[in-house]
Amino acid sequence: MAQNRQPSENIHELHSSAIHFVEFVQSKYDRMRVRYDEEVQRSDAFREALVDRVDQVATIAHLKAGVLRTVRARHAAQAKADREIVGIRKQMDDAGNRLVTECDRLSDSLRKAKNRKSQYKVSCIHIQSKLSRALKQVAGLQVKLAKRGGALYLSDQMNVISCSAPYKIT
Repeated sequence: MAQNRQPSENIHELHSSAIHFVEFVQSKYDRMRVRYDEEVQRSDAFREALVDRVDQVATIAHLKAGVLRTVRARHAAQAKADREIVGIRKQMDDAGNRLVTECDRLSDSLRKAKNRKSQYKVSCIHIQSKLSRALKQVAGLQVKLAKRGGALYLSDQMNVISCSAPYKIT
């Protein structure tokens, strides 16, 4: 009778821990999403400040050269700022997606390498170098975005790694 209960208890424990893991990942995602939304708001505020500054410059240009030059200068500067911010956001999203994909793929290869202990250390070094390159790319984009009004925190990218990779990399 006790043997009949044990598998169902194990299934219940597995189900319970799976639910906790999903809730953990969801809370990580929610926190990252809130930070991302805050950064989008900062970027939008920066864009508005830039437009205000362009308006000031355009007013000076208007006084010097006339209405037509003012309108052209304002639209050109606003379009350039919009293109830069949109481009950097897209690069940041792409880099973040590549980082998550790379973490998932590398954690699978690490899991396989753990079964073959001779290759385990080599796989760890390989994974560390790939993650390091991906994080440097994200950090570079973060600096670009910061110069234009806002940046995602590198700690968010580290959270992506910690919830995507089931094995600790040492």
